[in-house]
Amino acid sequence: MNAATWIPLIAVFVAVIGLFLTQKNFSTTLNKTLEKESREISNRIVALETKVDVVWKGVAFDLATVLHQPHPEYAERDDLLEKLLSDDIKAQELLRLRDILKDTVGTVHDEGNYGERVAASMLMRIIESTLISSPDTPLTGTS
Repeated sequence: MNAATWIPLIAVFVAVIGLFLTQKNFSTTLNKTLEKESREISNRIVALETKVDVVWKGVAFDLATVLHQPHPEYAERDDLLEKLLSDDIKAQELLRLRDILKDTVGTVHDEGNYGERVAASMLMRIIESTLISSPDTPLTGTS
């Protein structure tokens, strides 16, 4: 082979190496950018989850307050609501409270107290959501 044949081959070889190095640098930069953006998105999701948890915790507190009645007939429900309000309720107790609220929804509906029925229904849904997402913890998400 003569020099005229080698020059184009060397040029192609240098171009391929340059392309490889450029591609590697581009991939590294892209990966770093994606990692940074992924961390930022993750942080924003955590912040959003925290805000949503605070809102639903507040709603649950208000609903429990509406349903709490110092009457002997509602003693078990009131006891469980008080535990819920103080973040001292266990998963089994949440299940029992949910069952009591189901009864409340049906019973109160028959008696015509629509506000109590709605409060019981909403609190029941919050409890169910809590049990699905974290079955061993109370509404705050702590054990």
